[in-house]
Amino acid sequence: MAIDHKDTRAWVVTGDPGIGKSTLMRRVVNEVKTGGYLVGGFTTQDIRSHGSRTGFEIYDLSTRRRGVLASTTLRVGPKIGRYKVNLVDLSGIATQSILESLSIADLVVCDELGPMELLSPEFRRAVKTMIDSDRPIFCSIHKKLADPLITDLRNILSSELYLVDLSNRELLVPQISRSIIQSLGRK
Repeated sequence: MAIDHKDTRAWVVTGDPGIGKSTLMRRVVNEVKTGGYLVGGFTTQDIRSHGSRTGFEIYDLSTRRRGVLASTTLRVGPKIGRYKVNLVDLSGIATQSILESLSIADLVVCDELGPMELLSPEFRRAVKTMIDSDRPIFCSIHKKLADPLITDLRNILSSELYLVDLSNRELLVPQISRSIIQSLGRK
């Protein structure tokens, strides 16, 4: 029996750090775009130097702007673990990508809701606006973080939550892509 995804509005992935949530999200985004849908919001990816992670990059899916979310080489910004968070790029790129995509995109992507991103009051407000909108959203969330915004996201009645691990991360790409495309096709 086929699952009916027409009422799904939020797809949420979670999993351990480094498990491949962002990679999975970028692959799903490519599938949704190939299906002819306009995708906005942002994704992240590692910044690496000499084989080790030194930070995280923000990528705006609509404008293709790039910025630094956090890095071990930044001199200013709040510190999370060994990284300093770049609140300027977080507000200027990630926050703006969410807000702009709410009016133009078929799907809004937010990768991720975690301790770094939630340091920005502007970003928090944009996420709240996204959650309260009727726009379909695709997000990744930090696995163990307790925050009212993450609770709000998880409590969207028409949401699907996926726990990403080594055994299923390849299988989830077509599964989530199919669910999103089926839902968007019925809107």
